[in-house]
Amino acid sequence: MKTILFKGILNGFDLIGRKFYYNNDLPKDVYSVRNREYSFKSKYNKLDIHFPEGNTEKLPIMIYIHGGGWTIGNKGNYTKLCQTIANEGFLVFNINYRLGPKNQHPSQVIDVIDAIKWVKENYTDYNGDINQIFLGGDSGGAHLSSLVSCILTNENLRKSYNIETPIVKEQLLGLILYYGAYNFDTLIDTGFPAIKIMVKSYIGTKKPEESQYIDQISPIDHITKDFPPVFITAGKVDWLYSQTAEMIEELDRKGIQYSKLIFDKTTKEAQHAFINFYKRDCTKEAYNATIEFLKENIKHSVKI
Repeated sequence: MKTILFKGILNGFDLIGRKFYYNNDLPKDVYSVRNREYSFKSKYNKLDIHFPEGNTEKLPIMIYIHGGGWTIGNKGNYTKLCQTIANEGFLVFNINYRLGPKNQHPSQVIDVIDAIKWVKENYTDYNGDINQIFLGGDSGGAHLSSLVSCILTNENLRKSYNIETPIVKEQLLGLILYYGAYNFDTLIDTGFPAIKIMVKSYIGTKKPEESQYIDQISPIDHITKDFPPVFITAGKVDWLYSQTAEMIEELDRKGIQYSKLIFDKTTKEAQHAFINFYKRDCTKEAYNATIEFLKENIKHSVKI
């Protein structure tokens, strides 16, 4: 009952934000294709495609995974972000996926892999470069994008999921992480609002240590030397910030290349979900840093 009430309230706020705030002032020179089915597992398996209008060059690919604690959220909340990235010379796929509690782990992971498979099968229709792929997401989407990156670069983890990956690690050029969840051993301790509801919705229990998936679900446990370069951002006012701090520490420990943008506690606007509120100064800074990271990590310049 708590989960249903939680989903209902936040879905209402989401709908208002999506219709009236998140996606104003869209770039004028971006073409979009909406709601392409990438899998027939559920009605949620759809994606939007954004790319520069009139482009004739092969474009590096960005696959974006929305946040919402694995329980709520919608790709439509990120049209502004994805079109802004597309406007800078990228082919962006913005995906929906199955949500908890009806669909629990590993359904979300399977959906992301299915979306990558669909991109591999269809990228030529949109002038994409399948050898230049970036993954990214916010909050729960940052967890999923980093976990899938681990599956793509850690053979032992891939085998534990018994899943075939549609691309090889060399095709994954980078990872965009906005205020994500990376360590389930410490996630509940953050005190993030409704975190127990979201965790139970995702893995079936409020106590991660009781989950049959506890050895799989924390990206921080599966980073190898082959993990891609990372752009990571969060605000210290975010209740979930300690997860970002832990991730940065692990990236340092494993010698992974990364760029970070951390807002101190004086930046009150850098609360959780700030990437949706594009008029905030911290969000503008994060947009610019994201695009800078993407351009620095493509294999060649793209003319637009």
